[in-house]
Amino acid sequence: MEIKKCRYFFKPLYFAALLVLSISLFFLFSCAGNIKPGGQAENPGSKSSTIDLEGKQIIEVNAVSGGYYPGSIKSKAGLPSVLRINSENSYGCERAFTIPQLKIKAILPINGITEIEIGEFEPGARLLGTCSMGMYSFVIEFE
Repeated sequence: MEIKKCRYFFKPLYFAALLVLSISLFFLFSCAGNIKPGGQAENPGSKSSTIDLEGKQIIEVNAVSGGYYPGSIKSKAGLPSVLRINSENSYGCERAFTIPQLKIKAILPINGITEIEIGEFEPGARLLGTCSMGMYSFVIEFE
């Protein structure tokens, strides 16, 4: 009889282990599509900056699960600038976005566009955008 009691005790543990394994595999394979063989996440878009009709510089960044792309952007100095963040299936910490130098913090949508006025910068200025944990980041260099 002791053996039967033990067998019932381990059933919930088997279920819990199977659940943890299933969730781990799900996240592993859902992120694997963005990884290149070299270990770098794939760049789903390489738009950088354009000038709109009002003379503002639009700096575009993509926020996807696994980070921000492109990771380095060259932009023109001396122009009023708007950072446009295109969120595409963003479920991780990349949604908690911050620009520490400007004291800007925003929670990005899972899917959608967020525009942030960042002002004008002198030549040589560098602006760092990052997730709140510091895991993912990008740099805008003004020339």
